[in-house]
Amino acid sequence: MKLAVYAICKDEIKHIKRWYDSIKDGADGIFVTDTGSKDGSVEFLRSLGVHVDEATVFPWRFDLARNLSLMNVPEEYDMCLCLDLDEIMLPNWREELDKVYYPGLNMVRYPYVFNWEDVEQTIPRLSLYQFKIHSRKGYQWFYPIHEILEWMGEGEEQVLICENIRSHHYPDENKPRNYQQLLDVAVNEYPNDQRISHLRGRELFMYGKNEEAIEELLRHLEITKDFIYKQDA
Repeated sequence: MKLAVYAICKDEIKHIKRWYDSIKDGADGIFVTDTGSKDGSVEFLRSLGVHVDEATVFPWRFDLARNLSLMNVPEEYDMCLCLDLDEIMLPNWREELDKVYYPGLNMVRYPYVFNWEDVEQTIPRLSLYQFKIHSRKGYQWFYPIHEILEWMGEGEEQVLICENIRSHHYPDENKPRNYQQLLDVAVNEYPNDQRISHLRGRELFMYGKNEEAIEELLRHLEITKDFIYKQDA
């Protein structure tokens, strides 16, 4: 099995060494699509032997950037790991992946710590099963924000969970984030999507736009009720 690690990057130089060290021994190829770094990220990545493509994504949306980055992975690879620069893989991840891999496998899900209770980032607060180990072919990223992979290949998607592969996310709390505009775009594109409606309502609440948040979250409940009714029917 031949595996590529791929990522998108913009001004992530302070995370690169930690990210690279966590994957260098398990990846057969490392591919980064840079979308406009001005902090030396491109040069540093290339000095480590990482293949870097440069692209402009305008207007910005994460699904387009990730699809571009996936396209930059040669088709000779069997599997891919999409790993953001502020994430790491814990030791022995490749050995564990090799143990469970079989030809025809499409996705491996694995435990992932998304954020932390403490400033030192040692006490997990929210954990989930990540989905970013996947076959090179058959997948496409969707949604301009809070993007997910969807199986577009032939036949039934083959997915397994491996508890022995683990990953951590170390978010940069000083990096400005405002996803409201992208969530507005997402809701316009997917008006009946429960997940996106909930995320938009949550974001509005987080930024003190309470009336708009209530309106969106009430809409989310209506979408959910309609979905449950259809499922029961």
